[in-house]
Amino acid sequence: MYGTEYLKEVSLNKPISPLIQWLFWLLAFAGVVALASVYFDEIHEQTHPPSRSDFYKFYLSSSSLLQGQPVYWPAPHRGSRTCSQDVLEAAIPEAVKLCLHPNLNPPFFVALIAPFALLDYTKAWWLWSLASIISGIWALVLTFRSNALPTTSSTIKTLIGLGFFAYFPTFANSSYGQLTLFLLLDVTLAWLALRNGKNKTAGCWLGLAASIKPFFGLFLIALLISRNWRGASAFIAVCGFSFLIGGLLVGFSAYTSYSSILNKVDWLATSWNASYAGFFVRFFGGPVNKAWIDAPMLARGLPAICSLATMAVLATVIFKLAKSSDRKLYADALVALTIPAMLLISPLGWNYYFPLLIISFAFIWNLTADLPNGRIYRLLLIAVIIPTMTWKPYITSDSPRVWFWDAGVYSYLLLFTFLLTAFLAWQSCSRNMTGKNMDAFDDQACAN
Repeated sequence: MYGTEYLKEVSLNKPISPLIQWLFWLLAFAGVVALASVYFDEIHEQTHPPSRSDFYKFYLSSSSLLQGQPVYWPAPHRGSRTCSQDVLEAAIPEAVKLCLHPNLNPPFFVALIAPFALLDYTKAWWLWSLASIISGIWALVLTFRSNALPTTSSTIKTLIGLGFFAYFPTFANSSYGQLTLFLLLDVTLAWLALRNGKNKTAGCWLGLAASIKPFFGLFLIALLISRNWRGASAFIAVCGFSFLIGGLLVGFSAYTSYSSILNKVDWLATSWNASYAGFFVRFFGGPVNKAWIDAPMLARGLPAICSLATMAVLATVIFKLAKSSDRKLYADALVALTIPAMLLISPLGWNYYFPLLIISFAFIWNLTADLPNGRIYRLLLIAVIIPTMTWKPYITSDSPRVWFWDAGVYSYLLLFTFLLTAFLAWQSCSRNMTGKNMDAFDDQACAN
């Protein structure tokens, strides 16, 4: 990619002896079987009881829609003694709603998954889980079939696939019934469309993602800054259509309830929240957590300052990319840069969204292939990824170890990925523009 495909493929596609290759595929098969066993065991475990499953909240909302009842409910009072485990395990919807956190997805999403509510919960859960895993596999296959990765080796692609599903945030997404792998497929389709110059198609896919998870709205700002008017107009059209569909099917009053629910979110300090808000609330205090330093002004002010700084970096790099004639560099950098930025800026940048970062990791790996110190960048990236690979408890704690390590490692990975992506994109764009100017100078000299 970007004129260095041959060098990258030579370094990544070295021949492997038949014996080693046979042993590798044997181990790979064992890895697939082990991962499948772990995933299916977890999916089965979440059927009884489903209280920890986020999909259960989605299911209850869509069931309420089909029954003509309100699809949103308030968050539980944290000091309530009525929310015992017995109540949750009884799985009686009207009682469970008093104890479960509310569905934080917009009315369009509630209407979109309503067909799942036509099934009993167990069947719906299995269908959702299998569709999610297939979506993740599909996204990887699309990426592998494109020229977006610096390798054609089936061995390396297999390792990437196994590593992807062995990655704890990917497992957490499936365990909680979240929709990250669906979003990954959506973003992958948008990314590949941008690489092929299909801006309207890319805008439609990104608009669909933003209609489900509003923090994807940052992509609209990126498209506008890069003056990608076709992509931006398609994005806005899809969002507007989705808003109307949600309003017509669920009721426009549901948007008021949805907004009210979002304003009452007070669990920012939980350890899986990697956003600026989560990081600083853990240090300086929030509505429900004990802080290291009781300074609520800092807890509110520092995330805003960091978000503005992130937006400034994003805007500067993307504005420069818009001047580049390299369409693939523009597409890769825009997507790879916006993903970590939106998770940092969003108040709830959960770690189970981290599978989306595979696009950012691929971008970094590509751009460091031909740099003199590229191996150092790759080793640093691996060093930052490794602490996020293993299980960490989902807790709210006043322990410094949680602040700096169990929770902090997710924020560090997002910030490092964003800054390294911005640096590499800026550097690559500058090289391309310098090379283009030199070619123009040479052509002029030859003409004279």
